[in-house]
Amino acid sequence: MQIGIQKLLLSVVVPAYQAEGTIRRAIESVLSCRDTRLEVVVVNDGSMDETAEIVRDLAVKDGRIRLVNQCNSGRSAARNRGIAESRGERIMFLDSDDYLLDGAMDHVMELCEDPHALIVFPAIISKWPERIGYSRIDVSDAAQCSRFDVQADSFMRWMIYGKPDELCENHELACYETNSAWARLYKREYIKESEIPTFGGVFPVGIRLSEDRLFNLSYLNVMGHERVLFDSRPLYYWDLGESKTVALPSERDACDMLPFCRSVAQMENAGTISPAEASAICSREFFNRLVSSIPADYAGTSHKSELWQNIFDECVGYLNVRYLVLPAKGVRWAVTRPLLKSGHVGAAIRFEAFLRSLKRKLISIAKAISPAQEGL
Repeated sequence: MQIGIQKLLLSVVVPAYQAEGTIRRAIESVLSCRDTRLEVVVVNDGSMDETAEIVRDLAVKDGRIRLVNQCNSGRSAARNRGIAESRGERIMFLDSDDYLLDGAMDHVMELCEDPHALIVFPAIISKWPERIGYSRIDVSDAAQCSRFDVQADSFMRWMIYGKPDELCENHELACYETNSAWARLYKREYIKESEIPTFGGVFPVGIRLSEDRLFNLSYLNVMGHERVLFDSRPLYYWDLGESKTVALPSERDACDMLPFCRSVAQMENAGTISPAEASAICSREFFNRLVSSIPADYAGTSHKSELWQNIFDECVGYLNVRYLVLPAKGVRWAVTRPLLKSGHVGAAIRFEAFLRSLKRKLISIAKAISPAQEGL
């Protein structure tokens, strides 16, 4: 099928690295829709396997596919390249190891005409039992989703502080992956406006985790008081079992915190977020990474605690963060309980001791700079 001279409504950007086992499935899940007003832009990020050859073969049969090759530069750089090469009025991101559910693209094409600048879809996430406390969205969650919209600035506050304000509190957000760039439909013009000059593109280049979150915050800031549509139909399958690009837990989760904080500081300097929001973003990121990166056979080791202590000091020093709040007791228990049930009593005790040592440091910081924060 060849694309004639017509308006392209949608570009689906697919960053791909070592994806020979899944790239065909990802592309075919998009092209099951026969609409010629869409294109698939695959950015081969320096793969050494058969990824590029598979895409070329598919492109011969369907002219809606375009392959872009680049040296390995990471997912953010690949997405940025895909945006630059794409031509659609709307942009959607699809990771090469995931896929769209049956009939999803027909529904997406219908919504391309919707006036909302951002449309978020429910996603179904495969199980990942190796990761402690990892929340997942399954079929039963997605089946309970309803269609609603909220103001972009309200959703932005929810992403920053982790709790709904008065505009979001009456809506169920559990079946949406609220930080990701996939399972969303963006407008090109808003993407261009959301770019932070020092990021190297709309996605910050050089950080390993949560680059989607920073991109989305910038995008929502551009939207301001406009409304975000949360659609009720699940269409995206996040396949962690097949993933070659998902950020698996490792010590790099800690070491990547300083580049992440630098990117947050750049957003603050650009006026996208306030100093208080920058602190909240870094606080949540620090403890979310700490909690979610701990597998049962590694948690609480003295080496890991020392590593996170050092990163904590660097982040506070770099951003002059006024305070970092400890995660809620329920979040901490999500780590401690599986450790206890699996017999890792020593690891559970060391993890709680580590959090207590951070708490003492937080209190001393708060007393030195401002009155002690409630809940420390």
